[in-house]
Amino acid sequence: MFGIISLATYRNQTVIIRDLNIKNKWFKMVAKYLNYNEVRILKKINRLNSPNFSQLIKSRPNYTIRSYISGTPINQYPEKLNEAFYAKAFELVQTLHRNGIVHNDLEKAENWIVMDNGEPAFIDFQLAKHFSRKTFLFKLLKKIEQRHIIKSKKRFCSSPLSESELKILNNRSLIHKFARQYIKPFYNFITRKLFNYSDRKSDQYSN
Repeated sequence: MFGIISLATYRNQTVIIRDLNIKNKWFKMVAKYLNYNEVRILKKINRLNSPNFSQLIKSRPNYTIRSYISGTPINQYPEKLNEAFYAKAFELVQTLHRNGIVHNDLEKAENWIVMDNGEPAFIDFQLAKHFSRKTFLFKLLKKIEQRHIIKSKKRFCSSPLSESELKILNNRSLIHKFARQYIKPFYNFITRKLFNYSDRKSDQYSN
């Protein structure tokens, strides 16, 4: 709906191509904005030089090329993960936060990749935000992101959550409760009813 995602070879390396040649003009407008935002964020992430994040290779008005991370989406991984995996995940997200970047979509399991070497990787930065200052919104989104990591750990890790992690998970702010009760249903109505789209339908070539 917001572009065709293809696995391809570019300059002797496996890459992901997002093609934005969409016929529906409204979808194309949204796709262009999301792609513009992701390109802007990936340019900042490229400076981190980390294999655990998507890397921007080439950007043009109607397509982008980014690195392919070989691995398995976390919700398709055949085994339970360990503490070391989530310790690395926390470290990676903290690296983003130190650089003013919030992924903003870590609740979606398809955006987590278990790499071939067993380490975590994060993809799909279309909804990510960059902050030049540590505003209230930045701090709030960081806390929400931390909860999403803990929720993932609860679901996919072989070890139980620590007392401090359980406290964070159970301590929901009023803003979080408001978003869960009112904003999330509105988002689901727009995407699933109007656009007939669910971001949990498929993760083909999501890497």
